[in-house]
Amino acid sequence: MNTRTRAAAAMTALANRYETAGKKPVELVGGPDWVAMPGCPGMMMHRGHLSAALDYYDFAAMIDPDDLGHRFSKALVLESLGDWHRAIAAFQGLFGSVYDDAARAAIERCGVKADGRVPSQLSRASLVRVVEWEDHDATSETGSVISSLARARARRQHARAAMPMRAETDAEQAAAVASSFVHLLLDRQWSAAHAMLAPGHCAPGPEHLREAFERLFGAEVFPVSADVFEVQTDMEQLSDADLGWVHVAIPSRQAEAVSLVVTRHTSGLKVRDVAIGSP
Repeated sequence: MNTRTRAAAAMTALANRYETAGKKPVELVGGPDWVAMPGCPGMMMHRGHLSAALDYYDFAAMIDPDDLGHRFSKALVLESLGDWHRAIAAFQGLFGSVYDDAARAAIERCGVKADGRVPSQLSRASLVRVVEWEDHDATSETGSVISSLARARARRQHARAAMPMRAETDAEQAAAVASSFVHLLLDRQWSAAHAMLAPGHCAPGPEHLREAFERLFGAEVFPVSADVFEVQTDMEQLSDADLGWVHVAIPSRQAEAVSLVVTRHTSGLKVRDVAIGSP
């Protein structure tokens, strides 16, 4: 890894951290700085944190302009902020790249959210109505792109049905809770992390979390960030109360990770079955 790549990776790590800190399930936040995330029921956002993430993604893109991942990540943050036109313009800039399919799907998703609906609630038939978005911005380039993509998808008889709302929301919330838990460990807030454990999974205590987690990194510099790598909501071992199983990757020499299950409890969303360390 050359110096430029390392510098861009450092900016991306900071961006990831601010992005993660700026998205939380409604049960985990409070205060005037948090507002509802457009198009994502049950999720809240912190505009200050997400704005900082945008800045760091910009820095990463300036340092390593050949890596389009920085631009794609920035576009996703703009979508989270509800800045539809800037998000769409950013996704359009990725046409013809390895992100082409994802960018086109994201533009369609932004159009649906801008129309005041949640993508996961749309049936295949109601998706045709995305064309209505053209009426409230028919002269704009982004409005034209949205409507043409919507019409194309509606014409495809083999288009897959949208995911049920519960599955999408569960995956998003599970990812946010798992990320919050791991970042508490990274911040060495052992008691706060321990408090996120589901009743019956709290033993043997915060000190055990500290010992198990710090042991992973030995003499290397303690990591400062982590990224949700995988979320599964349909594993057989999950109960009806569980939102999903989450694998959180931690950049480190041994590619360490934390996996866990996020579950519903009367006191809110909790974590259980925590596995600390690479599989």
